[in-house]
Amino acid sequence: MIKIRVIHGGAFLLSRDRIEQVQEIFRLAFPSLAGYADEIPNLLRDPVHHGFRSILLVAEGSVGRVDAFALLLHFTGVECCFLDFIATRPGVRSGGMGGALYEASREYCQSLGVKALYMEVQPDDPELTPEPKELEE
Repeated sequence: MIKIRVIHGGAFLLSRDRIEQVQEIFRLAFPSLAGYADEIPNLLRDPVHHGFRSILLVAEGSVGRVDAFALLLHFTGVECCFLDFIATRPGVRSGGMGGALYEASREYCQSLGVKALYMEVQPDDPELTPEPKELEE
């Protein structure tokens, strides 16, 4: 069974372990952006400084282990969200975890009343992808 939890600034202290697990998954999934993982706690803690509210959705499998996450950026002034990152723990793929998390992200955005959910997707064309290894995913 997949359990989806929402973490934002107010829940930061209660969710420290989950955030650390997200950082671990992030570093494994996006090694060229590993430094960004260190910023995730700051993004959740201080929405005013960044100009948007960061929301972390985590998918848990067994015994509270985070198996996937989605990082949403909520821009309240323009009533939209940006799906900044979504990733699963290596070895957990093909179990529907990513799809369930994406659907939960869409539903959460609808509950916020936003008008759009945006995301950036890497092209499948090897000539347009700077990191050929990323095409393997």
